[in-house]
Amino acid sequence: MSMWDIEALVEYSIKLADTGVVHIGNTDLGSRTDIDFSKLENTTHLALTNTNLKKFPEGICKLTTLTSLRLDKNGITTIPDCIADMKALKNLYLADNNITSLPPAMDFSCKK
Repeated sequence: MSMWDIEALVEYSIKLADTGVVHIGNTDLGSRTDIDFSKLENTTHLALTNTNLKKFPEGICKLTTLTSLRLDKNGITTIPDCIADMKALKNLYLADNNITSLPPAMDFSCKK
């Protein structure tokens, strides 16, 4: 998919963001980390599944309303420390990636 097509896809997803759910899948985003996620500020569920991402898009960390984030079936190897700042995030799906370690700032304490 060309850069124009990817930008058009993101813009279309932004229009759907009023529903609170954005899902982009089976699209080659490659190693792009420059996608502007700021217009998805009210999104609660974001899925970038099977998009061939090689890096975690750090702009996602600014989406403070996200409760569910799916980045499964990509080529992501590391998770940035900023993910620990996503206080509303309850569900994080990272299956089928190449993650070798998690940031030390992530708190995996169990709550009763």
